[in-house]
Amino acid sequence: ILFFLTIIILHPSISCEDIDREVRLAYICDLEEDLVEISGIIPFGDNIIGVGDSGSKNSLFEINNLCSIVNEYNIPEANNTDWEAIAISDSIIYLGNFGNNFGDRTDLEIIKIDVGNLALETPILSKISFTYEDQDNFENRETHNFDCEAMIVVGPDIFLFTKNRANTTTHVYNLNILETQQVAKRVENLNIPKLVTDAYYFEEENAVLFTAYEYSQSEKSFLNDVYISNYNEDSFISFPIPYEGVIHRQVESICVLNDEILVASEAENGANPLLFSADYWLFRNQ
Repeated sequence: ILFFLTIIILHPSISCEDIDREVRLAYICDLEEDLVEISGIIPFGDNIIGVGDSGSKNSLFEINNLCSIVNEYNIPEANNTDWEAIAISDSIIYLGNFGNNFGDRTDLEIIKIDVGNLALETPILSKISFTYEDQDNFENRETHNFDCEAMIVVGPDIFLFTKNRANTTTHVYNLNILETQQVAKRVENLNIPKLVTDAYYFEEENAVLFTAYEYSQSEKSFLNDVYISNYNEDSFISFPIPYEGVIHRQVESICVLNDEILVASEAENGANPLLFSADYWLFRNQ
């Protein structure tokens, strides 16, 4: 799987093509206050689970189709230093405590949680502590290449997608799901010309969806895009998020539930976080 992903999916010659699409992301709802810093979502039965980044509770929030929080699963053994991503595979939730805005963290980790134990006081199975193989500078700084907000799990492999403010190129790192102490190996660069904030592996389609943004100083707004990696055509399809209400909010989360792409933005400028949807197949078949 690692070879397949590296050679076919993440090959550096892959290009990004902007496409003008008729399909639009539809506003679903404002999310609740506990999710103002929403940083990742995953499908969970007919609902979704969302998490917040630094400053949020040490909890996973189950959200129903009315956008209400129906369950809060506290993770008391985990400190939310900066939870920036969440993934699910084989009834295991992987929680990425690896947000690294200033490049100085030495406690990066992925927390593994058994879905069957979510309601228990000790749901954590284990933790994966890791470092980046090519990081040797841990000085506090804003411009560097070792922040990460996106993760997918495919079989025995974990792939991390960095948010590089230094060179605006997404680096792809690999870990395995078993070892508790690891060095993340850099396996590829991904040609997405914006800062990646989330990724989701859609197993049924063998596709990876990304959210990414750039901040426009002239417009004082976030310019958000969603990218779909098309394995069959060895290309990336990108399209802008064409909903005016999201323009002042940073999009942080993406998943697919019942063939609907769900996208969530964090709160900005005193406004609420928002949830949007679009039909996956309408986008895919354009």
